[in-house]
Amino acid sequence: MLLKYQIAAKEAHESLTDEIKDKLAKVEAKSKSKTEQIASLVRMIFTQKRERVVFSKEERDTIYDKVMASVEFTDEEKKRYQECREFCEEYRKRKAIKKLLNSQKEQKGHGRNPIPEDMPRLEEKVLWPEGYIGHEDEYVIVYQGKVQEFIVPAKVRYFVQPYRRPVVRRKDDPMQKLLQSPCYEDVFWKSYASAELLAQLECNKYVLHHPFNRQIKKMKQDGLILAPSTVDDWHQGVCDKIEPLYNLQMDRVMSSLLLGADGSPFPILDCEKHKTVSHYLIQYRSVATGIPIFMVNTKNKHGRGTADIMDNLKDWKGVALICDGYSGYDWLKKINGRILCRCVVHARRPMERALKENPNLAKIGILFYQNINLIEEMIKEKKLEGEKKAQFRKDYAEPLWEDFKLWAASAILDVPKDSNIYQALNYMLRNYTELTNYIDITDMPLDNNDTERLIRDMVMGKKAYLFCRDLDACKRAAMMYSLFGACKVLDKNPERWLCYVLKHIDSTPEDKYYTLLPEFWEDEEQ
Repeated sequence: MLLKYQIAAKEAHESLTDEIKDKLAKVEAKSKSKTEQIASLVRMIFTQKRERVVFSKEERDTIYDKVMASVEFTDEEKKRYQECREFCEEYRKRKAIKKLLNSQKEQKGHGRNPIPEDMPRLEEKVLWPEGYIGHEDEYVIVYQGKVQEFIVPAKVRYFVQPYRRPVVRRKDDPMQKLLQSPCYEDVFWKSYASAELLAQLECNKYVLHHPFNRQIKKMKQDGLILAPSTVDDWHQGVCDKIEPLYNLQMDRVMSSLLLGADGSPFPILDCEKHKTVSHYLIQYRSVATGIPIFMVNTKNKHGRGTADIMDNLKDWKGVALICDGYSGYDWLKKINGRILCRCVVHARRPMERALKENPNLAKIGILFYQNINLIEEMIKEKKLEGEKKAQFRKDYAEPLWEDFKLWAASAILDVPKDSNIYQALNYMLRNYTELTNYIDITDMPLDNNDTERLIRDMVMGKKAYLFCRDLDACKRAAMMYSLFGACKVLDKNPERWLCYVLKHIDSTPEDKYYTLLPEFWEDEEQ
């Protein structure tokens, strides 16, 4: 009987021990997650955000030696690694010399930028010396003096443009019918909103990130009182007019051979639940032209799942797409004729995050990424295109990637699975094929930075107005960010473009709508 109790007590002790260990592990994991979140927040707010890490020549040599010692390379692999190493170091040396020579050149300051000549000038005010006024006949003007100019804000922000339609008849024919000009119509029937005012409202919100409610308050200060419902109706009317242009731009982007993709959360108000619900706005960018299209999927719940992405890309006729490590694009790998590429910056980022945790391994990984980026820098400097560019990548970038993979596969075996360095190495190894697919696609960039820069305006705007009212409002935002994004890429004035479109779209035949796209529009005032 005693033996039975002893066995039961031992089993109970082991069970409790395992249970306590599991709970402690969960608490430790949760604590670690919170610590990482706090560290990330502190870095974002108080410390540097850049991910640049600079190594000295001695540090790089030490790192190279560590790689050679940690991996059993064949003689051919050692020779290849040494050649790539010397090639990168030679370029760094030339780059440093060039930078030094440029810094030694005499640089003259240009002073203050002059005020533009085409800026309207007020009547000149003349400041006479004390005692001159009233005794002009006693003085002689020796020198007119230098004109000083100061910029002052306009006192009147808005003007009213009246239109009158006189009724006339010819003098020589009193019986002729009376003549009158047709009723002047601006953008909307029975509305006093001009194309210029509407273009300003839209650009202030989607380019300068000022929500409509702030603009309405500022207008009230300037003497123009508008109801929020009126501004909202104008906004919906503008979007209805430019929707055909949005669809045309979407067709043009989806006909691109190479696409870049990125997305960001875009909260939508749920009036029944009295809170916002998560949704996503996804951007697809033509790598060739740089023109973006923002899309919101109104059929599914969140707009970011695999089904949403497949629906967005159902009309895409291209070959390759570059994105981050999100698994929603993995289905592209299973389709013949389609190539999925991953952004190298997203692979490098966790390596930089692991620098404090495991500097020895993280420095090696970062140096590999730096050398790979150095190859792309050389390609731009040499202005290589086509087959020459592809061959250069094969000769120098591909060996670096292969050595990187060999080292990572060896290093990952000796690190704990819950560490940051493990996640960084695992990310690279898991996505190795997608990270290196760019080598054979000459026009595909190494990273997705250009696409992420274009989504920044949407993120900044979202911080200002917080959420959209519904999915339709979200789609209208997608239209504006798409067309204004094209203006940004093409360096065209978005306000003048939209003003021109609103004035001419009603008189433009449907088969000529493409001439109103930012890509084909010519700014006459520029």
